[in-house]
Amino acid sequence: MEQTRDSVLRYGESVDCELLNFVVMLLGSLTFWIMDATADDWESLDQIQPVVDKWWKPTARLVVAEEIVRLVRAGLFEEMPHQDRGDEELSAAAIISDPILFWFGMTAKGRKRWEQEGATIDLSD
Repeated sequence: MEQTRDSVLRYGESVDCELLNFVVMLLGSLTFWIMDATADDWESLDQIQPVVDKWWKPTARLVVAEEIVRLVRAGLFEEMPHQDRGDEELSAAAIISDPILFWFGMTAKGRKRWEQEGATIDLSD
């Protein structure tokens, strides 16, 4: 099945199907695992992608990059200060084309949400 932005469940979205909701909360969400990758340091797409693929599910780089941009715009992520990436605007395409130029970390607001969701995840299997 091809992944699209619309097929990805994000943090805070509700699902009518009780079973799907249970599975998603058990494994966390795409948003959670992207944020989890940045729990202790600034990370680029190259460090975030393997965490998502291992702990959530194999996910297209474009989907992960789009979610990173959404997190920045929502105030849950920020770019590392003093990056020398020129005047290039933050976009999924730019992140994919040269990931080493884009480093991200959680904001205080993002960390609070990440900690809230982390308390609901059961990894004991």
